[in-house]
Amino acid sequence: MAGTSEKGGSLHTGGAISQVTRKERMEKELGRPVAVSEMFKVTHVKKSTNPTEEERWIEPRAQETYDRYIRISQEYRSTLPLESQDRPFTQEENENLWKQSAGELIRGSVYGYPEKAYQKKKSWYCGSSSSSFDGGDRETISAMESKIAYLNAELAVVAEREKKREKEIAAAKEVENKRYAALQAQLTFLFESRSILPPCPANSDGSDQEGDENDKSDKESEGDENGKSDKESEGDEKWATKNCSNLLPVGIQIPRKRVHVIVNGVDEIFFCEDSRLGHDFGSKIGLPQNATIVLGVAGRLVKDKGHPLLHEAFSQLKEKYPNVYLIVAGSGPWLQRYKDLGPQVIVLGSMNPSELKAFYNSIDIFVNPTLRPQGLDLTFMEAMMSGKPIMASRFPSIKGTIVVNDEYGFMFTPNVESLVEALERVVEEGRGKLARRGKACREYASSMFTAKKMALAYERLFLCIKNETFCTYH
Repeated sequence: MAGTSEKGGSLHTGGAISQVTRKERMEKELGRPVAVSEMFKVTHVKKSTNPTEEERWIEPRAQETYDRYIRISQEYRSTLPLESQDRPFTQEENENLWKQSAGELIRGSVYGYPEKAYQKKKSWYCGSSSSSFDGGDRETISAMESKIAYLNAELAVVAEREKKREKEIAAAKEVENKRYAALQAQLTFLFESRSILPPCPANSDGSDQEGDENDKSDKESEGDENGKSDKESEGDEKWATKNCSNLLPVGIQIPRKRVHVIVNGVDEIFFCEDSRLGHDFGSKIGLPQNATIVLGVAGRLVKDKGHPLLHEAFSQLKEKYPNVYLIVAGSGPWLQRYKDLGPQVIVLGSMNPSELKAFYNSIDIFVNPTLRPQGLDLTFMEAMMSGKPIMASRFPSIKGTIVVNDEYGFMFTPNVESLVEALERVVEEGRGKLARRGKACREYASSMFTAKKMALAYERLFLCIKNETFCTYH
């Protein structure tokens, strides 16, 4: 236990070391000015080698004075402007507050305030000292010292916070990299073991990333004019099923009950049944009044959309049924070839949404002869919402979502022979039966493919991400 001595009219724990020297040592050690209260507590609390022992003041008066200083300081701080209440006190403020706390003078000195230690200003920040300053200099330097101390403390806090943040980011990145590597290894194993085939093509959503290929020479474009055999199409169905429908539950082992599909949606108010609009549009484009059946196709006129099939199938059909017409909406390499089929084919080129709405209402059935598995083409939904039945290639994504019931339309294997058979069935049914099918399509589409329903599904998805209670379907 350190001994106590009586210098300057009060007990302190400094022993033979003067308080002036003690203060200078503390300022060098801390790198900033030392306040009166700090100096007082260091020199008036007994040191103990037992860390669990409570601090003990050398005399009751010392503790009472220090507690009074804390109270007076808090009261003074509350009187400062709001923006200044968090700043450190200047040295002059500290000295004045201490003099108020110490009470009456003892032999001309303030209790716990070694005046010589504070009159001799140690310029620790520039390595020089001065023994006298006027009042204005003292206040300015004291304020600067306090400000520097405050900024240094803030800088240390910010540096520590940034260091911690960098560590957290690095840790999160490492976890993500490990997760990605594990998933990549799992998929690679599945591909190599033939448990699943490689993922669906990037253009399986209906986009035409093979446009350049479709614009090649006539010979290349027509090389597979008759489409695929039944066996090849069956293989495509299996490929699509394995890759698109089962990739999550089979490939990545996610339980089927946790996989929910959000289908696309279209504006159910804009795309609607409007026979007057369809009649006026037909007259505008030169559709004859004696047309018995009007087929319609829309989209890019490229090979993989099945236009070689439809071109050949309709060239056969028109010879047998002179009053059956085909309206083609879209542009691409096959546009001129459709024109060459004669007056029973009306080619419109690219269309805006309003014209497309009229187009749907002018036809009796919508045809989509795609040659490849794909996502859900919006033209299916727009046609059904307009009250038109569907004729489509037999692929799982279409059969499982669009033509889920034979009442909604016709399906064919992607080859010319199968498509011709389906077209002849349409002609034999006539407009009356097709119109009834169209009513059923409109009712089904209104319950499945509306933009509102799609938006609500995505809203629920985002809520589910934030709160798992929204992930449960009742």
